[in-house]
Order: sequence, then structure tokens, then C-alpha cells
Amino acid sequence: MNVYPNPTSTLLKLKIEYDLSNKVTRLVIYNSNAQIVYSSRFFEEIIQIGNLPKGIYFVQLDFEKDQITKKFIIQ
Repeated sequence: MNVYPNPTSTLLKLKIEYDLSNKVTRLVIYNSNAQIVYSSRFFEEIIQIGNLPKGIYFVQLDFEKDQITKKFIIQ
């Protein structure tokens, strides 16, 4: 999974190589305190994050067969 731009301030773009046999079941963004600040049951390529405070965050994609987590920074 690619997460860009990183660092960012208003939006986050996600790009994944899609394996049709391993669909996304949940998308979660959480802060450095492990508090969930955004959650969706669908994959989204662009997420508005301008309302979140500056800091370190993690975006996690849960798939039927596995999971990917990437770090990003809001400045």
C-alpha cells in the first residue's frame, strides 16, 4: 500500500495493488495513542483528514486474508 502525500495536511491518498480474492473489509485511521479517529467498511482512495490535529497517525487496511498498516504524518 502506498500512502501519499506524506507528510500531509488536508487529504490522504491510498493506492493498493488489488487482489480480487482478498477484498478490503475495513479501513481505520488511528493516532499515536491507538485511538481510532476514522473508520470505514469500504476502501477509499482519498480521505479528508484536514479536521485532525497535527501528529503521527497510522492507516490500517483489513482484508479478508491479511492486514496492512502504514504510518503518515499530519503537519
